[in-house]
Amino acid sequence: MSHITIIKQLCGILDNNIQIGVPEGMTLLPTEKYQDVNYIVVEGVLTYKPKACIQCGVKNTGSHDLIKHGFKPTIIRLPNSVSNLILLKLKKQRFYCKHCAQTFIAETPIVQKYCCISNSIKSQISSELIETQSMRLIAKRYHVSSPTVARILLKAGKGLSPKGNYLPSNLGIDEFKSTNRLLCFLYLGC
Repeated sequence: MSHITIIKQLCGILDNNIQIGVPEGMTLLPTEKYQDVNYIVVEGVLTYKPKACIQCGVKNTGSHDLIKHGFKPTIIRLPNSVSNLILLKLKKQRFYCKHCAQTFIAETPIVQKYCCISNSIKSQISSELIETQSMRLIAKRYHVSSPTVARILLKAGKGLSPKGNYLPSNLGIDEFKSTNRLLCFLYLGC
């Protein structure tokens, strides 16, 4: 097994379309400061032959309907390994469709479209949200913002709520006097 395969496995890069490279003669991966935090940097290229155009749906046959059209550099945060933070500097292949004159970018299951936080970090954050701890603490642990943790929580909770207008079979309401003239109501979910 080559050292590149081992690096891919340790970083959680399971997409075979991503080719990573280690500079010649380097025994350690380079480190870089990104948003005031030191990261280990892994550089890679994502390219493949697309089956069809994402924009118009024309199939990519042998007549060169879709051509490679440069690269788009992206930075993706990968899960931490022990105490090291890992960045993937990924060059995503751009494709040009001759039929609709539109371009699109190669996609990978490691990260969602238009996102820079890997899906594995999002799943780790989701599992952390089960425990009783603040969102700010989780955000600090994974080097993301608190609103990012809140968005992950909302996305995880969307599948739990019933669809449509919903009221429970029992509704509990209690009133109490909070000041001299103000009467407040308290919803007791049943």
